[in-house]
Amino acid sequence: MPSLHAWELLWAEPAPRTRVRLCGRLKVEIDGQEPALPSGQGASLLGYLLASPEREADRSQLIEVLWPYRAPRDPYAALRPILSRLRGALGRAALEGRKRIRVRLPEPV
Repeated sequence: MPSLHAWELLWAEPAPRTRVRLCGRLKVEIDGQEPALPSGQGASLLGYLLASPEREADRSQLIEVLWPYRAPRDPYAALRPILSRLRGALGRAALEGRKRIRVRLPEPV
């Protein structure tokens, strides 16, 4: 069995806790696990938030992303179940805020 030297421990890079792939099919890996992400609008919304500065956006921005040409009659009501599915997939603490929605995932992203 190989021995581990103290200097190897000091210089070892910790494994990233979170990995995100935005190109191609959206993929999120948290602590080695891949949550079952929603497809379609949920994936679009998460990708937009992850690519946004500070990983946050107003609900009105999210509505514009999901329905750029014609929003539903009540877009805020239509947005709620999409956000709920994302919270279910990533954990309640992963999406914060009411008016401004922010994604919080373990670093590094």
